[in-house]
Amino acid sequence: MYVFQLFDYYSASGMVLLFVCFMESIVIGWVFGADKFYDIIELMIGYRINKWLFICWKFITPAITLGILLFQIIKFKPIKYNTTNVYPDWAHTFGIMLAAVSIICIPTYSIIKLLKAEGSLTERFVSTKTPILKASRIPQKWKADKSQLFWACEDNFDENSMPLSETFVDA
Repeated sequence: MYVFQLFDYYSASGMVLLFVCFMESIVIGWVFGADKFYDIIELMIGYRINKWLFICWKFITPAITLGILLFQIIKFKPIKYNTTNVYPDWAHTFGIMLAAVSIICIPTYSIIKLLKAEGSLTERFVSTKTPILKASRIPQKWKADKSQLFWACEDNFDENSMPLSETFVDA
C-alpha cells in the first residue's frame, strides 16, 4: 500500500492531471485556435454549437485550471502514510520525479516536432499545428460540399484539398 499511495499521490492525480488539462485547454483555445475547433465541430456534426463552449475553450477553462494548479502548488504538502507516518525524503524525491516525467512529455514532444519541421520558426509553428487527414478518412458528404471542404491531404493534393492553415485565418 505504501508504494501505491506514493504513485497515486504524485503521478496519477492532482498536479499532473491539472497540468495536462491546462495544456489541453491552451492548445485547443490558443495554439490550434478555438475558432478553428468551433468550425471543425460544425463540419463534424452539421450545425453550430452554443457559443458558450467557445468562450470556455478560450478563456474560462484555462483560467480555472491554471488557478487550481497554482493553488495546489502553493498549498502542497508532502504525503503521509496513514496520516501519521511521514515518508522519507528519498520517497518524496522519487514521487516528484514521477510527476516530472509525466509532465515533461508534453513540452518535450512539442519542441521535438518544432525542431524537425522545416522553414522559419513561424512556418514551423503553423505546419506543426495544422491537422493532416488522409483522403480516405474524409466523409463523402464533406467531399460533396466543396464550400466547407477543409483538410490537408497527406497522400496527394488535388484541386479540392488544402491545408487547414490556409483555410482558417487566425484572428
